[in-house]
Formats: sequence, structure tokens, C-alpha cells
Amino acid sequence: GVTCVVNPALGKEKAYEIEPARKAKNVVVVGGGPAGMQAAIVAAKRGHNVTLLEKEARLGGQLNISALPPFKGDIFPWIDYLVSQIEEAGVKVELNTDATTEIITGRKPDAVVIATGGTPAMLDIPGIDKSNVVTAQDVLSGKVKVGQSVVIIGGGMVGCETGHYLAEQGNTVTITEILKRMANDMFYMARRRLMDGLRSKKVTLLTSATCEEIKEGSIHITTADGKKEAIPADTIIIAIGYKANDRLYKDLEGKVSEIYCIGNSSEPRRILEATSEGYQTGLAL
Repeated sequence: GVTCVVNPALGKEKAYEIEPARKAKNVVVVGGGPAGMQAAIVAAKRGHNVTLLEKEARLGGQLNISALPPFKGDIFPWIDYLVSQIEEAGVKVELNTDATTEIITGRKPDAVVIATGGTPAMLDIPGIDKSNVVTAQDVLSGKVKVGQSVVIIGGGMVGCETGHYLAEQGNTVTITEILKRMANDMFYMARRRLMDGLRSKKVTLLTSATCEEIKEGSIHITTADGKKEAIPADTIIIAIGYKANDRLYKDLEGKVSEIYCIGNSSEPRRILEATSEGYQTGLAL
């Protein structure tokens, strides 16, 4: 089969054909990431009156962060494309709006789509609450500054891309991964390019490594051969994935007649699945 992040209908043109809705609905979409924008675009093209609520000052959600690591700059034109599609479809956008149950129900929507994204997952180990422990999301977004020596806990795509991003800025980077393979969640060719980039930047890659404790100025791990080791670090970055952010969806259940929870709000997943689910939700409304 063939798939496309930008065009979820690729290879499914007949099944994903956008047809006019039998009855126009007032639809509220919460979250301006790829899943929410895709749902809003398709719903509006079908004739629904769609309002998109986004808590940040711009649309894009995690795409704005995903576009920052090396090799990911092509995401920025995609964000611009989605925004232009939102405007062309006639979606009403309200930025800087932290949607609550009261705000949503007060609009008396016929249908609600929750696409508020996920929240970074955290480890439960001693020292995790220290001030030098931050998330990859906050590092890439520029909300926090890191020290010269950095240890990243989590060697999936996010952890490895964050490591490459910091290494290109001159930081000394170590990435620890509990599995036997780094970036195990990436497509082959993209992973190969990223691994080559990490090695060229002299990033230390530790697989089958378990993080045991964070102390002031270091992190303590158990290596693949069972040895205990302390790694000096000015900053510890957590990049072990995301967890669903479905609180608003649960609060709204039973209060609106038609509701959907999509993207990372429902279950952490890749952008490909999020955009496809957003498209399908727009067709289902």
C-alpha cells in the first residue's frame, strides 16, 4: 500500500471522498495540531460550521516543535499549507483559547472533536523532580535552556532527534535507551540518516541501559552488562514518549450528543496516524 502524511486520502481516494453533509452541524474542534486541523478542514469542506479552539498563539501543535531538529525543516511548509486549508475551508479559528467544559458546552455544539494532544510521560525514579530535569518538548520549544553536558533518557525518535539538535549546537550529548536499539520507532531510511548524524556528532549512545537515579550533576544508570555507572550531566532531558491527554474528553462525555477523541489525546501515535484519524473524523461528522 501507499501512505502520505500530507494527504491521508492517497491510495484511498474513493473511500475518503469528501461529500456534502446531509445536515450542517455546529462543530467545535479543540486543538490545532495535525489531527485537529485535518478534522476541521474536512468537516468544513463538507458544509459544517466549524470553530477551532487553540490554546497557543498559533496553529500547528507539536508540528511546530517537530520541525526544529535537523532534517525536519520540510514540516514548516506543511504547517503553512494546513493553515491555508483552514482559511480556505472557512474554519473559524480562536487562538489563545484554553477550552474548558463550560466554554465548549456554552457554545451548544452539535458535535465536538477533542484533539488536545498528549503530555510528556515521566519516569518514577529518585531525583526526577530536580530543577535540572526537563522534557524534550520544553527544550525544543525554547522554554528551557540546557547546560553544556546533557543526558537524554529515551532513545526513541524524539530523544534521538533532540540529541542531534543539541549536538549541532555544540552540546556534549549522551542518549540512554532501555531497549537494545535506538530509534526503534522510525522508518528505516529516516532512522539510518539520523543514526549517521548522531555518530558524526560524537553523540554517546547507550542501549539496554536502565536509569536508576538522578543526582545533582549526574545520572546513575545500570549498563547492558549489569554495571553501575554515573554519567556527569548539567541537564537531564526526559524523552520517553507521551501519554494520552483525554481529561477534557472524559469531562464532556454525556454533556454533548456527539464527541470524538483523536490523535494523541486518545492514544500516543505518529503524525501519520493522527492526520489519517483526523481526516476520517471529518468524514464521520
